[in-house]
Parts: sequence; C-alpha cells; structure tokens
Amino acid sequence: EFRRVLFRSNHFGIKRTTSQNTKKRNLKLILLNLLSAWVDDPNLNISVHMSSAAYNDGTFCSKGRSRYNELKISGTIIEVVNFLKDAHLIGRKETWLGAGGKGFVNLIWPTNELIKMFSSYALGASDISYHPDREPIVLLNRSQQTVEYHDNKRIQKMRLFMQEYNSLLARTFVDIPSVSRVLRVPTKNLQNTKLNNQISISNRNKFVTRVFVNNRFSGNGVFAGGWWQQVGIALRQEIRIDDFPTVEIDFSNLYPFLAYAHAGLNFWDSNYTDIYKVRDNHASNKEFFQDMAKLLFIISLDVSNQKTMLQNVKTNLGAVGQMKICSDGMLSEIMDDIKQNASEISHLFCSGTGLKLCQLESRIYNYMLANFIETDTPLLTVNHSVIVQIGRAHV
Repeated sequence: EFRRVLFRSNHFGIKRTTSQNTKKRNLKLILLNLLSAWVDDPNLNISVHMSSAAYNDGTFCSKGRSRYNELKISGTIIEVVNFLKDAHLIGRKETWLGAGGKGFVNLIWPTNELIKMFSSYALGASDISYHPDREPIVLLNRSQQTVEYHDNKRIQKMRLFMQEYNSLLARTFVDIPSVSRVLRVPTKNLQNTKLNNQISISNRNKFVTRVFVNNRFSGNGVFAGGWWQQVGIALRQEIRIDDFPTVEIDFSNLYPFLAYAHAGLNFWDSNYTDIYKVRDNHASNKEFFQDMAKLLFIISLDVSNQKTMLQNVKTNLGAVGQMKICSDGMLSEIMDDIKQNASEISHLFCSGTGLKLCQLESRIYNYMLANFIETDTPLLTVNHSVIVQIGRAHV
C-alpha cells in the first residue's frame, strides 16, 4: 500500500522508457532496503551501484537471468535512485569515484520526509522478509564467484531441505540482548589496516545457504550465513533463542577422530597422546600455541602441500590481526610436533584428505539438522559447532 501511494504520488515521475512493473519492483526494493537499514540503525546507509555496466557484466549480480538474482535487480534501479533523490526522499553521497570523478557507488539514506512516511504507515522489521525464491544452494568457482548450474534430483532435495531449515529460522527469534541491532566489530585485514565491520543482529541476516566450491557439487557443501557466524565465541555465548539461553556444542575435536577413522584406525586404540601438545619452548603462551596446533591440524588435512598450508594459516591469522606473531619456522615446528603426536596418521597431512572429512562432517550436520527440523527445534550452525537452547541439546 505504501509503495502504491508513493508510486502514484506527484513525487515520482519516472520516464516511460521502462515497464511499470519494473519501476514498481525496483522502487519496492529500494524502499525495503532503506526501511530495513533505518529500523536496524537510523544512522545506517545502504550502497547502490550507479554504473549500468555493473548490472550487465557480473560486477553486482550474475549476467542475464540468474538463480541468484531472485529480486530481478537491473540497471533500472539507477533511474529510481535518481528520482527519489530529486523528490527529496533520500540523501545521497558518492563514495567510489571513477575516472572523471563519476560516482560508481553511492551511499543513500532516507530523508525526514521518507521517515515520516515509514512512521505513518507503522512499518517495521516484521514487514520485511526474504524473497520466497531466494536460492539456498550456491555453487562457486575457484575465484569464489557464483556459477549457474542445472538442477537434478539431489539438488532439488537439498534445496527443499534448506528451505525447511530457513523457514524454521524465520519463525525463530535469535538475539543478543546486550548489544544493539547493528554491531560494530573492529578488525584488521591482511595489510593490518583497521576496519570497522558492521554486523546486523536482525531477522534480515538469518538466511543460511549451502555452498559448494571449485565448480563442483562434490560432498555435502558448507552451511554459510546467519549473523551468528560473524561474531566471536564470547558474544555467541550470550545468544538467546526465543529468549532462552543457549549452549554452543563444539565439533572441531571430531576432526582427529574422523582422520583416524579414515586411516582405518580407532582413535582410542592408538598410543594416544595429546595431539595438540607443543614443545616446552612454547610453554610461556601454551594456550595460544595449542590453538595454532588445532588450526594447523585442520588446514594441513585440507591442503596438498606445506607451502599452501602455511599460506592458509597466515590468511586465518591475518584476519584477526595476528599474522606477525607466527613465523614460517615457528609454524613448521608446531606442525612437526603434531606429526610426532599423531604419527599413525602423519601420512594424511598435506594430502588433501580434508575434503573427504568435510563431506563426512557435513553429513553429520545434515543428520542433526534433519532431526531438529522434524522436532521444530531451532539449531544454529557455526563452523565446526552448533548452537542450541540449553536443555534441548539432547534432541
């Protein structure tokens, strides 16, 4: 109703070069994004590509018709933004300037006049939801770009499963009472540059996808999405599901068991010692180096050579501003300790075995999710762990 009134008002006079339906669709898209950002944080802006090429060359969304562009976003949205600005319904600032000073990306926000419209129609977060055709099965190439694919029975079954899971999440209230709707997390990138990431703690950031990489549907994919995957373990301890406290169950320690099983061994029958035990010269910061050992153990199973292993570990350390703490020599020492502690499976390190272990872990996730969906019990997936209400872990 709000969109209809605005579309027919004198504020809006878009040229007749595009269809009415396209205009309305793009207007609805802009208004809902502005409303969603305003509800989360009145000072929050949204970014819009203002180059028509971005909507045709894959910069913003896949070329042509795409399963990943369920909102049918097109370059017509530029026209909508320009007219909303001329109607004084949005503010706008050019942020990314190309050659000749042309703004390719703009930040936009609602003006007081548009905010009054939001308020007069009593619009809020409950009025915003995901598009029913949003694609939950994502295929990426080696450059981490989305790839089009053809459906088969297996993919259709996975899609239905993920739709049921996202439907369960949609009717579940997930929150951290102690923080605002928009959490600003200071981090550093690999260049050690300070960043201020913004994480939306809201319903519009709960959608979970199943991601497959390397242009293949091998394995069972990785569950990605949901704001709880973006916050640290300390904040995750404060998560409430439907206002009930939660517990995070860590499955990262499954990896040694899975690795031994893959080698045809029983973990408990081996000459067991602490796999993550480090040599005495690291004793001054034992906890940190044991965490490094866990990281090395997992990554060493995923890669095919030690050089790639060290690069991947540094990438992980750089993401949290700790890349300079560990040298290649120190990481190699820790890896030598792991090989000695787990000598029975040392042949699996840097062999690429991790992909098969990830597939097995994903199947375990699958089994758990299916059980929780069947009993209508919310479950949040995190990398190598899950979050459930206290008292519901037995499900």
